[in-house]
This record gives sequence, structure tokens and C-alpha cells, in this order.
Amino acid sequence: MLGPPKHLVTGGAAEHLAIAALLRDGWWVAVARVPGPFDLVAVRASAKKIETQLLDVKAVAPSARPKQRSRTQQQLSVRLLYVDPVSGGVAVTVGRARKGEKTKILD
Repeated sequence: MLGPPKHLVTGGAAEHLAIAALLRDGWWVAVARVPGPFDLVAVRASAKKIETQLLDVKAVAPSARPKQRSRTQQQLSVRLLYVDPVSGGVAVTVGRARKGEKTKILD
């Protein structure tokens, strides 16, 4: 079958689900345009503070275990954001993503 590789389709779908969840939680989201240590930049502003998060989106595979951040990701304080394309869950842990969690993902 012709078409894009499955991992690109899954990764792209995971990023879109992550963006939708972040927007729903009140974050502004920018997408990285070049390959690097993060996929998304999320910003949320209130009267008291501005929060910025660098996020690397990971699609949860059926046998997924938590991923390790690279040295560069650790230095930049990049957070991993897990997305289960089947349940639609978006969370900072694999287990919560699998359960379909969709609320307050970065709090």
C-alpha cells in the first residue's frame, strides 16, 4: 500500500491531539518547524505569571514504557507528553494517556 510511513501518520496524529488538548486547557501552542529536541512550545499567561513549556510528543504504542529524555532535552527542561491515538488521551504519563485522560495535562 502506498502512502506515508505508519510512524509518521501516528506521530502526526499524536501531535494534533496534543495541540487540541493544550488549546482546550488555555495554552497557546507553537509547532517546531525543524527537527530538534522538542515538538511544541506551549505558553500560558495570567495576570500573575507567564508559563512556558517545551514539549516532546510521544505516541503511546501498545507495549509502551516511559521514554527517557536526551541530555539536550534534560538541559532544556523539555517535558515528554504522551498521547494515545486510540483512546485520545493526552498526559504526562503513559498510564494516564492510555486511560483516555484529557483534562489539565500540564498542571
